[in-house]
Amino acid sequence: MTTCFRPAVYLFAAGLALAGAACEKSTSTTGPSVTLGVPRPLEPPSNALIADGSQPVTLVVENAATSGSAAPTYRFEVATDDRFATSASVRDGVPQGSGGRTSVTIDRLTAGRAYYWRAQAKDAAVTGGYSATSRFDIIAASLGEPVPVSPVNNATVNEARPTFIVTNSLRSGSVGSVSYTFEVSENATYSPVISSGTVAEQAGQTRFVPGGDLPMDRVLYWRARASDGTVTSGWGVASFRTESGIDLKKVIWVKGANVVGWAETSRITAVRIGGGQICVEHTKLGVWPPVPLFGDPSTMAEGNFGFCANTKYMANGDGRDQWYCAAAFWNRPGQSCKAETAETLHDTWYLPSEEPMRSWVPRPGEPFAIYMTTPARFWPDMKTVDERTNIVLMTWPAGGVR
Repeated sequence: MTTCFRPAVYLFAAGLALAGAACEKSTSTTGPSVTLGVPRPLEPPSNALIADGSQPVTLVVENAATSGSAAPTYRFEVATDDRFATSASVRDGVPQGSGGRTSVTIDRLTAGRAYYWRAQAKDAAVTGGYSATSRFDIIAASLGEPVPVSPVNNATVNEARPTFIVTNSLRSGSVGSVSYTFEVSENATYSPVISSGTVAEQAGQTRFVPGGDLPMDRVLYWRARASDGTVTSGWGVASFRTESGIDLKKVIWVKGANVVGWAETSRITAVRIGGGQICVEHTKLGVWPPVPLFGDPSTMAEGNFGFCANTKYMANGDGRDQWYCAAAFWNRPGQSCKAETAETLHDTWYLPSEEPMRSWVPRPGEPFAIYMTTPARFWPDMKTVDERTNIVLMTWPAGGVR
């Protein structure tokens, strides 16, 4: 209620006018006037191109200036025309955000067209003017996640700068020139990223080699995504293990298949050398499919032992730091041990073309590597599945005990 003090005397007309004016002024002070400015569109920037796969869109404005003490709310409008005759989305009563910005995420919009948006601020007594109109386009195009090819499934890598390979992204709609971003980390959250790079798309598959050495003897995580600058795919992710050992890209294979590209589906769990035997146990021992040895169904084979030796350490070597690898003797299904010694090992390679493995007699303390494979010795004869274990670098035991 508004009350006015009126004296109990008659006044001249001028005095009555003054008394009336004082009464009206007292009434208006109960709600001082509020000045409310207009918000400023920030995101997406004007004329932005937004991939359909990046929806829903979040609209962001710089908060409107106000002389009032209460924070205003905001109304966001999206339309298919710049006169806002055809509405596509409205969000009203959006609370003012902190940090000088207010945002709202709208519903998915139909791709392949332009949209216009604006915002205004409101408080209990005043509605501000509309902001400037901003435009964005939803592009009807998409890029699928690139598929990691190598290294994957915790495969072991014996080099500090492996080649990362992905199968190129599938795409739809109008997609421009695509590039791929690769990231490597020591954890699955990719914080921090220890190596990264962006390369242009290559035919069929895209490859990336880090510019610096990766840490060895640990599990690493890597991912890749595709983008044409507007449309960006999700991440294709994989993991692998680095182990100090042989750089398989530089190996010379003297017997059997080059198994570098074979899927590493099994891990060696134990190696024992001594007592006239060489034994290797691995996680898929007895699991790999058997095959008749040279077509004889009475003799089944699961695969081969494999060995690598370096001419830098061989007694008959030439001093060069060169690794040679070769498929060796067969193992039957589930068989982990063979009756072999350092003196008999070289007999498994009997052709002159199989040097220097043909003359190799490992000495105590000599570095060598061992692995297991599905049939590789006469590949592709007796081929089953092309799989192998990791390749373990070790030293030949003194006294034949390991």
